[in-house]
Amino acid sequence: MQQTFLRYEDNRTNNSRESDTRQRVKELRMSNMFMRMSAIARLTGISRQRVFQILQEEGLPTKHLVKPVNKDQYSCLVCGKISTHKFCSDECQKKWQQIPVVCTRCGKLFFRNVHRFLANYRDHSSTLFCSRNCQSRWIGEHYGFKSDPNHSSPGVKRKHNWEEVWKRHLETGYGAVKLSRQLGIPETTVAYILFRYPKKQNDD
Repeated sequence: MQQTFLRYEDNRTNNSRESDTRQRVKELRMSNMFMRMSAIARLTGISRQRVFQILQEEGLPTKHLVKPVNKDQYSCLVCGKISTHKFCSDECQKKWQQIPVVCTRCGKLFFRNVHRFLANYRDHSSTLFCSRNCQSRWIGEHYGFKSDPNHSSPGVKRKHNWEEVWKRHLETGYGAVKLSRQLGIPETTVAYILFRYPKKQNDD
């Protein structure tokens, strides 16, 4: 008998809770037709599917209304054109995100996206280049043959004599394969020397 009474009390509690939840869902829907069902579910502590079922049973709309577009007028920050957005076009928004940067080597003024700039130069490096060509030339001038013709530390010679390889190439007309066999130097190294040595001479 006592178990039946407890079961009856639990049913009354559940029914009362369900009634309160149902009333809360109805009030939220009637008070704000722009509220999504997911927002109602968060406020009432039930699932979105249960909110959908209650709205259907009560004859209330399950689909929320879309808020009207803001009619406020803005002046474009780039060109000054009046529109409903802060930027009148994607092109103006991209221009607004560009910042001026001076190339370290040639002194040319160029523009770079601020997000890309901060991502690439997090260490606030003082070397900024307008192109890969300027970057390569700057590296060559400061760390290449022009800064150190021997391409090595002071007092330390190259592992292979570039002048000897180039001289043998001119005398025999041999390519990297035959010169590699004669001089005992790796073929890839000889090929690199034959490719780089004329350019080094011109730079010097």
